[in-house]
Parts: sequence; structure tokens; C-alpha cells
Amino acid sequence: MRHRSTPPLPDYGSVEYWDNRYIEAGNQASFEWFFPYKDVQGSLESYLRPDKSLERVLVLGCGTSALGADLRKSGFHHITCVDFSGAAIRSMMARLGTTTQNLPPIQYLQMDVRDMSALADNSFDVVIDKGVLDSVVCDVSNSVGATKMIAEVRRVLQAKSSVFFVFSTGSYATRVPYIIETSTAVAPEWQITPVVLGTMVSSSLCDDESRGQYRKW
Repeated sequence: MRHRSTPPLPDYGSVEYWDNRYIEAGNQASFEWFFPYKDVQGSLESYLRPDKSLERVLVLGCGTSALGADLRKSGFHHITCVDFSGAAIRSMMARLGTTTQNLPPIQYLQMDVRDMSALADNSFDVVIDKGVLDSVVCDVSNSVGATKMIAEVRRVLQAKSSVFFVFSTGSYATRVPYIIETSTAVAPEWQITPVVLGTMVSSSLCDDESRGQYRKW
């Protein structure tokens, strides 16, 4: 019996991979990882204050997603989007001139989520990760990178009543340990709630255990 070999996965943990991807796509192309904001808006906003304009939101690994713009349209006023791909940030900055001028500005910064030292401690109420942890664990030193990322998220979140959303296609068993390992030491007060939000047509992740579902923790 002939077995079909599995093609190698893209190097999701490499900045070169993402730079090349966004350069090839060009400034006008938008790519939405997993799902658009409207699919999870109700679930996400149920954890936040009624007055969304008060929430300071940090979007990790924004890429060329419309998430920042969608958050702004839904009433959020303080939005910072970061990505370690300079090509992605340049693409998003190029689009700012075409956005509605009477809406609050979105700040786009080139930054590695494993080292966000340019951001102050306790400076955000909400952090949103839509696939970044999945990319980080694809790196060779995945456990170290994931731990650094979670520690940085804890540092920039304000101490009380803050929320960290992790949207992932990885399984609870493979993703949550990274969060627990760090939070036990630096944020023992964290509460982790897994929620299955839906299914995807396909996904290409380093973890084969639960391809096809996306979760929020």
C-alpha cells in the first residue's frame, strides 16, 4: 500500500515567512485568520464592560486582518495592533489614509509578542490573540517562546478586571499548559475558560490533535 506523504507545514514561527507572504499579497489584500470579528463579537464582548470606549485593546499578530478596524467600528476607541512582520505593519499603515477620519485612530506597531518592552506595564484592559500562540508554538523553541509571550501579556495587562482572549485551533491539552505554566508563577489569579466556538473548513497547524475546531480560552 502506498502511503501519501504529508507536505511540510509553512514556517509559521518565522518572520521571513510572514514578510514574504504579505509582500506577495500587496497592500490592498486583507487576510483574516480563522474567522471575521462578527463571528465572535457577541462571545467576546460578553466579557467586557458595557461602555466599550473605555477598554484599552491590544491585538497580537494583527497581520493584515480587519480586526482592528472592526473593533473600532463596534465602539472601541483605544486600539493598538502589533505584528513582528514589518511588511504587514507597512501594509496596514498604507491603508490608514483610506479610513474614516472621524473615527478614533488605530496604532500599528512592529513588535515581537515575546518582547513587547516598548509597551508599558498595566497599559491594557483587553488582549486578543487570534492565532499567534499557534504560530509561536511552531517555532523550534516553542515552549520558551510561548512562555515569553504569556509573560509579556500578563505584564501589559492591568492587574484587575482584565481579559486575555486566545483564539486557537489547537487542542486544550496542547495550548493551555503554556498558559498555566506561566500564570502559576506570575498570575495565579488567572481563570481559564475553554469555549468551542465553531469549526473550520481546514487548518494547517503544528498540532494535529484537533485540527478543524477553533477555541477561545
